[in-house]
Amino acid sequence: MSTTSLSPRCLNRSSAAHNHSPSFTPPQKSPELNWVKRDALPDLGAAFRGRFDEWLANRRGGDLAKLRDTYSDDFFRKGKKLAHWWPTIKGEAVSTIRISDLSMVKWADQKDEVVVVNFAEQLKPRARVARKRQYWRLEQGEWKIFYEGNA
Repeated sequence: MSTTSLSPRCLNRSSAAHNHSPSFTPPQKSPELNWVKRDALPDLGAAFRGRFDEWLANRRGGDLAKLRDTYSDDFFRKGKKLAHWWPTIKGEAVSTIRISDLSMVKWADQKDEVVVVNFAEQLKPRARVARKRQYWRLEQGEWKIFYEGNA
């Protein structure tokens, strides 16, 4: 049985660059949850948030090689691998205008460390805002996206 430690807002969400607004803790399913105060958590924010910001900068800037490096070779969505989804991901890359309502929740079990990221994304000026969800996993010391889709 794995034990999960969560805080309602596990990472610092105060960065003005992302236009954060108050959000909620996404539903969690686990055999056991231990709620802890933010101060009791290790500083996930610095390491993970830097990698998320790098993903966003590469997405907005169109650096497709660096963007691709943030995705796991084990990426999947709807039963298909990254090779199938890469044209869609590339097509959305430079269209990202704004990220808002950002929440990040981390858990670890005996096998993996995972962060679930939920956010609202506006792809073009005046385009509708879509809710997105990403699952990031620590792979050989680097955070990689292994799932990305609509929330």
